[in-house]
Amino acid sequence: MKKIVFTLLYIITLCSCENDAEIVGGTKKDYYFKITEFIISENSIDLNNDNVINSNMLLEFSNYFNDTYDLQIKANNNSSLLSFYLPKQNIFFDYLCCPNGYVEFSKNGFTINMNRRQTSLENQIIDNENKIILFSKLNDSSYKLILEKKYFDFNSNAFSAETFEIKYDIIN
Repeated sequence: MKKIVFTLLYIITLCSCENDAEIVGGTKKDYYFKITEFIISENSIDLNNDNVINSNMLLEFSNYFNDTYDLQIKANNNSSLLSFYLPKQNIFFDYLCCPNGYVEFSKNGFTINMNRRQTSLENQIIDNENKIILFSKLNDSSYKLILEKKYFDFNSNAFSAETFEIKYDIIN
């Protein structure tokens, strides 16, 4: 009889376990989003030293995008922890094939906390390279980030802070 009771308790315990991304306190715990648009607001620039200027940064960020997420929202009852992952420009000089500079992009992140009742964030200085102008929810599966970010523009041969509009869509 004890074996039956313990077996039933074991089965009930297994059935009641939930994944980290499942329901916690009536709300989902983790949400993952991918960048689907990354547009410069004003000028076109060349970030990858291919002598082609673009306003669509998805065309400039060669060798960056992969199958992982670019925004993670960890929600609890009172607040949400937002982790942003953006392309970081890594410039290498003295390559035989590219004497004017070779560029690779890697993920660089920052995290901020947001009250669950807030629908947007405005004017958040993150560091010397990133300033959130506006982060807002478009709908249940999309967010928009307007970000001022510094990149080196090979067209002007200078670092400059530009304004970018980034759209995130949920990953199923």
